[in-house]
Amino acid sequence: MSNTLFNEWLKRTRDLQENVYKIDYDAMTGDAPEKINNLIEYIRWNMLAIDDELAEMRQPLSWKPWQADEPYADRKEVIKEAVDVLHFVANIIVACGGTDEELDRFYLQKMEKNRKRQEAGYAVKAEGVKCVQCTRAIDDVGANPLAPSHCVKCGPQTVPAVTEEN
Repeated sequence: MSNTLFNEWLKRTRDLQENVYKIDYDAMTGDAPEKINNLIEYIRWNMLAIDDELAEMRQPLSWKPWQADEPYADRKEVIKEAVDVLHFVANIIVACGGTDEELDRFYLQKMEKNRKRQEAGYAVKAEGVKCVQCTRAIDDVGANPLAPSHCVKCGPQTVPAVTEEN
């Protein structure tokens, strides 16, 4: 086993998908339109499976505030459903070419970012926290230098030309 945080989780997922389910990752790798469409379709049905597993995860919990029963939570069933969610998440990461080392790096970076957000009092409604156009966290993608309330992917990409009317 490697010394990565996820201990070859993605490598093992890829092996399972290729050898048991006969998933052809080569058919999803590259910039050709048909390969991109194959990737999109694979991600789409894994996302649908995630939605389904999340719905199943609600069943062993008394999450309904209007429910008259005593609160209940079958922790083992919740864990089993969470594992199912993770299975489909791993499929998506593998299909996008993600590695265990890359996952470790991104995961640990995100944990550190979340720690810093909480220390600073993460207020998502505060100006400059979320992009006013796409609502992504600006510290995830960077601020647009031409429009600080937008992320780098949104807002103006060039300085407006000066005209006589301005």
